[in-house]
Amino acid sequence: MNANALQVYLIGRPLSGKTTTFHALTGGDGEGHRRVTDVPDPRLDYLFDVFQPRRRTPAEIIFCDIFALKAAELTGRQADRFTAALGDADMLAVVINCFDEVAPDGRPADPVHDLDAVVLELVVADLSAVERRLERVAKDVKRGLKEAIREQELLQRCLPTLEAEQPLSVLGLTAEEQRLLRSLALLSLKPALVLANVGEAPAGEAPPAALATYAQSKGLRLVSFCAQLEAEIAGLEPTEQAAFLADYGIAEPATPRVIRACYETLDLISFLTAGGPDEVRAWAVPRDCRAQTAAGSIHSDLERGFIRAETVNYEEFSQHGSFEACRRAGVLRLEGKDYAVQDGDIITFRFNV
Repeated sequence: MNANALQVYLIGRPLSGKTTTFHALTGGDGEGHRRVTDVPDPRLDYLFDVFQPRRRTPAEIIFCDIFALKAAELTGRQADRFTAALGDADMLAVVINCFDEVAPDGRPADPVHDLDAVVLELVVADLSAVERRLERVAKDVKRGLKEAIREQELLQRCLPTLEAEQPLSVLGLTAEEQRLLRSLALLSLKPALVLANVGEAPAGEAPPAALATYAQSKGLRLVSFCAQLEAEIAGLEPTEQAAFLADYGIAEPATPRVIRACYETLDLISFLTAGGPDEVRAWAVPRDCRAQTAAGSIHSDLERGFIRAETVNYEEFSQHGSFEACRRAGVLRLEGKDYAVQDGDIITFRFNV
């Protein structure tokens, strides 16, 4: 497993179909609540065919199935357990029940209400964490520690937002401010995606209009699919999957659509390494990541001893078919440490340690 794999935690109200969604995204039934899924990338397949190395290593995403949320449980140790369980997540995927006309408590189904309820539970957990941290940081403030004073001021800014039952994401905190809060693993600051779990009949259709509109108003991407149907598809052989999808009018399985939405939410891109006998590989990095930092995602020695990044974009490489042909065509470039890596760049890092 790639130590830098993106971790996406599935959360949702009880009976939202969260665990079925987990199975749909990770390839059918199985043990465990954490599973590694390859990030599909046809560019990697092409490079593997060209260079024929020993290994083809895609970028990876880890989907985690976390217990369903119940607001009444988010007190004391239970709140701590909830926060700790989600603390390692790079982002959250909120599963919303869009397949029932009547909610489990007997009221009319209301996906917008359910999404609001999940967000509120994240806010409640954060409010508890911020209040406790303010009590602790007060001691350091009395000692005159500058970092503690800055943290206290920031926490005091966060408190009214949480007390108003709003997520901290609405504050638009700077990267430095988020760094100060990182140790708290605040949940309402984490990027989020909405997964609309629709019924089987509209499997290939749009999600409920009210939920789509509401998610858009909150700046949340939304992916709609029938988890039960997708879980069945995931358990089939690849040759059977295409026919099953066609029968239900599904243009593309849920997993690649959800993975793309995760990358878009986090603004990630992939660069590629190839040419040696061992492997071709895809690496996920933030958009506009600098070449020296990208080298560090492979190994710290490459970042420390960075000299140049020999670079060609996949589209240009696929037109010419080899590094040598790209060099003759003048499209294989030497880039410096501040070069902003582009999606699909094929990079060979030159370094000296």
